[in-house]
Amino acid sequence: MPTCTYITYITDVRSGEQDNLASRKNACLVIRSLDGTELHRQAAPENGWTHDSLVNIQPPGIEGGADAWLDECWAGSTEV
Repeated sequence: MPTCTYITYITDVRSGEQDNLASRKNACLVIRSLDGTELHRQAAPENGWTHDSLVNIQPPGIEGGADAWLDECWAGSTEV
């Protein structure tokens, strides 16, 4: 039975940290396999991405590992 693999998004902000998501909140989310093949593409929601809205994006087909990008900025991975 295959195990589920989830993307960990590194967009949450803790006290004293800079909000790096704010400048990319309207960027297109692209999820690529570890070999660079595009697995999923999704436009930002009307009000822009939040950490919580990104965490809900867990498309099927990432069993081999994947990286998440907001435009060309790395936003998370199954390898975190």
